[in-house]
Amino acid sequence: MKSDITNKCKDLLLSKKEELLNQSRTWLKALSIDKQKGDEIDQSEFLQNQNKTLLLQERTKKLLIEIDVALEKIKSDEFGICEYTGLSISSSRLLAIPWTRLSIEGAETIDQIRRKFKQHRPS
Repeated sequence: MKSDITNKCKDLLLSKKEELLNQSRTWLKALSIDKQKGDEIDQSEFLQNQNKTLLLQERTKKLLIEIDVALEKIKSDEFGICEYTGLSISSSRLLAIPWTRLSIEGAETIDQIRRKFKQHRPS
């Protein structure tokens, strides 16, 4: 059962990685096209779009790193173990977010800790 879920997650991870890489290539092509022609409004729009694209690229990069970590965990037979609790991550969670490192319990605990520290943070 567990290896069946792991294989499905591996397929999902590889598919998502390919999708993100293709998307990233498309964005890079769009950035490389010289669109800095026209009046100040056109240039401003180009710079705004460029900034949005760079932000999306940064998010994509972070997700690609998470996917690579998950694929490495599959290779080392550590996939599906919560990094916080050390317990197994549910199959449904793994199939929904195969790059997750935390079980629901672990994620909730970390979220509670973050909220607590955010509340007690000096302004």
